[in-house]
Amino acid sequence: MRGLCIALILFSQFIYAEPPGFLWYNIPKEQNHKKYQGTPFSSLSYSDRDAVLKFYTMEALHKARNTHDVVDMYRFLRLQNFWLGESSAFKSTFEKTILLHPELDYSVTHPISQSGIQLQQDVIAQKTDSLIEDTSNHFGLMFFYRGKNPFDIKEAPIVQDFAKKYHFSLLAVSVDGEIVSSFVSSKIDNGQAKNLGINYFPALVLVHPKTKKIIPIAYGFTTQDVIKAHLINVITAFKGVSS
Repeated sequence: MRGLCIALILFSQFIYAEPPGFLWYNIPKEQNHKKYQGTPFSSLSYSDRDAVLKFYTMEALHKARNTHDVVDMYRFLRLQNFWLGESSAFKSTFEKTILLHPELDYSVTHPISQSGIQLQQDVIAQKTDSLIEDTSNHFGLMFFYRGKNPFDIKEAPIVQDFAKKYHFSLLAVSVDGEIVSSFVSSKIDNGQAKNLGINYFPALVLVHPKTKKIIPIAYGFTTQDVIKAHLINVITAFKGVSS
């Protein structure tokens, strides 16, 4: 049965070893098979051929299972052996095709080995860091927080470390008048948050110093990985970074 499973995975449809010709005249009158009656097998579309052949192959399987007859099992095993041969031929054709057309081989651009995957991740990580550091040369960060909120207090050093790692200038703004210890140079909000349409805290936004344009990066308590992912989405217009 293992061989049969392999064949099913590769093709998802059964094909009869020897085309049954007009045998579908004997198919029970089911709606799915009526359209085949009186039509030469060679005239059917490929999908219709598979529908007919699948019916007879599955009939052979179920018949052998129910009758336990050697003749019926022999017929089914012939079908299985035929399909194993077809599977091998299909595999050979597949391998030949991707060698002639490497653009169709997913593994060429997306490594599937462990070492290849790790190398690809390293390349993407380097490109990601370079993009973020380049962005820090043109944009700054503003962090709006509530000094009395425990989540905002915990988020403050996370944002601070992120800004330091990627060399962003960072302006922290307290919206409730309470300054957290990690941001002794914080400003007190005098309407900036409202003017910028920021209603959820803590909030981290990207700011262009010349145009004053702001782009939201993250809301709520989050991690540096999330901040990084959101920032890359913004920088690449949500296209991401590829190797």
